[in-house]
Order: sequence, then structure tokens, then C-alpha cells
Amino acid sequence: MAIRERFEHSVTLLSGMAIGAAVMYVFDEHRGAARRAYARDKVIRAGHRIGRDLNRQGRNLLHRALGSVAEVRSKLRDRRGVSDDQLVRRVRSQLGHVLSHIGLVDIEAYDGNVRVSGPVLPTEIDRIRHRVEKTRGVKQCDLHVVPRNDLDVISSKRAKPSRSRTAI
Repeated sequence: MAIRERFEHSVTLLSGMAIGAAVMYVFDEHRGAARRAYARDKVIRAGHRIGRDLNRQGRNLLHRALGSVAEVRSKLRDRRGVSDDQLVRRVRSQLGHVLSHIGLVDIEAYDGNVRVSGPVLPTEIDRIRHRVEKTRGVKQCDLHVVPRNDLDVISSKRAKPSRSRTAI
């Protein structure tokens, strides 16, 4: 017998022994029923988990597709032009994520050209430019900001008095 044939016979013998041990383990008359129930429960649980994960991934895919459709629709709608008031609201919304004192900044828009002016922290200038340029509808961005480190003092001086509520 060649080495290859011996190896194949050894693999066959070991496979048969493993299958026999597995059959004996599962069909044991004392503990076999419990082992089969345990295996059945594991298979059922795995099936439920797979179903739940597939459902979750399907919803995720659906939401991503709907979001992409909404983005395309809004880009097509914006090709007609965005009003200056809408553009100011969009820019202010975007800058709210990067500015620590959004109330100190003035934003003006005219035909897609946006001008941002006012005091800001020196570390926020690059983030302002990046956010404004990425805002949909902005054609050009002019920054006329003044880097200041004492914005808390400025914002307290510029704070508007709160409205008093009257009972009706």
C-alpha cells in the first residue's frame, strides 16, 4: 500500500469513528433525549436570531434607500434655486453644530452667496468655512469673522432680555 492509500484509509477510519461517537452521543438511552432537545433549542434560537438580523438589515436597507431618494429629490428641487431666507436657515443650522456661540454670528445670503460675520473662537474658523461650503445651495462663502477668546463676556453683554409671560 502506498502512503496515499494509507492516509485515505486512516481518514476514513477516523471519520467513521467520529460519526459513530456522535450517533452514540445523540441516541444514548439515558441522556440522548436531553441532548437532542438541547440541540433542537440551539437550532431554533439560531433560526430566530438569523430572522431578526435579516429583518433588521432589510429595514436598514429600506431606510437608506428612502434617504437616498429624499436626497435626490431635494437636490433636484434645489436646482431651481433656494430662497435667501431658506439658505440662511440652512447655514445657521449647520453652524449650530460647530459654533459655541451661534447667537453672536450674523449670517446673510444673496443669490447663493453667504456672508458670515461676527466674533468666533479662533479654533472654529476652519470648521465654519468647511460647514458653510458643504451646505446645499451655497455657491460662495465670505467669512468676515473676528477671532476672539473672550466670547462669554461678549455674549453676556449681547444677551436679550427674556420675555415676560402674562396670563390670559
